[in-house]
Amino acid sequence: MTKVKSEQKVKDLEAKVEELSAKWKRALADYDNLEKRVSGERELASYNVLAHLLLKLLPAVDNLAKANESLKDAGLEMVLKQFQEALRSLGVEEFGKDGDQFDPALHEAIITDETAPKDQIAQVLDSGYKIGNRVIRPAKVSVGSQK
Repeated sequence: MTKVKSEQKVKDLEAKVEELSAKWKRALADYDNLEKRVSGERELASYNVLAHLLLKLLPAVDNLAKANESLKDAGLEMVLKQFQEALRSLGVEEFGKDGDQFDPALHEAIITDETAPKDQIAQVLDSGYKIGNRVIRPAKVSVGSQK
């Protein structure tokens, strides 16, 4: 083999190595992106399952809270606290307090109260719940409309 052919062969091999190296880097980047996407989809699926289950259970928790408020029963209060602790352990946060500022992203206005300050929550009818910054169920509230 002549020197020219050898040099050409080396250049061809170097070009091939460079091409394969670039493909390898792209494949690694694609794999990394896939892992991130799958992780995000898994997290979203987990959230959706939990949110679906909670939407079925929260009306029972609401009724339990209302019954406890009316009856002032120690047994009901204990069961309600167990439910609330179970929700907290799942990362579920209850929100909506009388006097809070009304936020349409967090609260659903059911009625207005002309005696309460404008855009202030006069009364929480049903608490809202969220996981992180995702609202599972908005709080149902009475909103002030005082002029």
